Amino acid sequence: MLRQIKKTTCLILTAVLAASFAGCGRFISDASSVFNKTYEKRYADKASQMERSEEMMNNIISCLNKDDKTGLKGLFSQVAVKRSGTLDEDLDQLLKDINDIKAAGKINCSAYGQSGDEGWYYLTCNCAIETSKGKMTLSWLDVPRKVKERSCEGLYSLAILENGDFYKTAGVYKADLGTFMAKGIAFARAAKVRFNGDTAYLNKNLTDECLAAHSEEELLALEWFLSRHPVANYLKWTSASGDTVYVFIEMYFSGHPVVLCAGYDKDDPDKITHISLADCGKDDYAPPADTPSGDEVINAGLGDVLKIYNEKNG
Repeated sequence: MLRQIKKTTCLILTAVLAASFAGCGRFISDASSVFNKTYEKRYADKASQMERSEEMMNNIISCLNKDDKTGLKGLFSQVAVKRSGTLDEDLDQLLKDINDIKAAGKINCSAYGQSGDEGWYYLTCNCAIETSKGKMTLSWLDVPRKVKERSCEGLYSLAILENGDFYKTAGVYKADLGTFMAKGIAFARAAKVRFNGDTAYLNKNLTDECLAAHSEEELLALEWFLSRHPVANYLKWTSASGDTVYVFIEMYFSGHPVVLCAGYDKDDPDKITHISLADCGKDDYAPPADTPSGDEVINAGLGDVLKIYNEKNG
């Protein structure tokens, strides 16, 4: 009997390990289990995820090796170009810093999105490369197709780093803004935060001046909203203005696609100096992508999150 139990336990453990490793490497299926087909699945009779990721990698490397800034910029989606704000300068620097690139390993790729031929999704990919500076990692985020006429199709984020870890922002990744993105994402995800009828989480993360800029009702609504842990696995971007770095995070909660904006002081990023949230007003799972603009989100205040709170709580 004991031997049979051990045998059964071993078989279960083997199955679990096999399932875990099945999601690794070039033929990875959707990491979020949204898709019910494999990595080779074609979408709306277009290229499969595997074909798309290989094509994008080859195009990026070709443009970099040819110093083809126009071609490289052309790989980016319209929304990525708009949100980046500094894409031309960033590409100039990238072409200056990196050359003689060749792929040195298989593509690792995962997908996230909504199922069906009309659904949206994006691919997060990386590949080991050899460069004039030695071994590095080429990483990118790609939106393979347009959804509902949004201008999100194309390359969204690109990075060449000594390791593959980076926060995917619109355009070319800049290490000096990575810290702010990390802080913004951690704030938005509000790990282990529970709503207790107060604003304890916001009091811990926002400056006194930022708190004073909003009503008690708005702050309470935002505390409640974050405690419900809305989905935050969508597109993100950063922008710098004066002494402030703004982090924008697309989120989805119960029929409301929204964009959260957290602003940080460049020299003292410990606490948030600006907070706002814009409801995109589209009752679907597609990311906002084109609307609203960064300036609109910055100026949105917290009125929209208060409306969401009142809607859900009567």
